[in-house]
Amino acid sequence: MRRAERRLATDYATLVDRVIARLTPANHTAAIALVAAAGEIRGFGPVKDEARAAYRQTLPGLEARFEAAADDVDAADDVSPAPIDA
Repeated sequence: MRRAERRLATDYATLVDRVIARLTPANHTAAIALVAAAGEIRGFGPVKDEARAAYRQTLPGLEARFEAAADDVDAADDVSPAPIDA
C-alpha cells in the first residue's frame, strides 16, 4: 500500500511538471481538470483502492484532452503569415 502511495505521489509530481511545461491560456481548463483529478483519491483501504483505479481509468482521457488543446496552440504557432501583395 505504501509503495502505491509513493508511486502515486511521484507520478503526480511528474504530471504536474509536464503540465506546467506546456501550459497555455488555451489548455488552462484541461490542465486544471487533469491535475485536479488526483484530488478524488481519498479514503482508506478498499475505498482508496477503488478511487485510485477510477483515477487511473480517467487519466488517459484527461491527458488526451490536455494534449489536444496544447497541440492546437502549437499548430497555430506554426502557421506562417500569408504574404501581402502590394
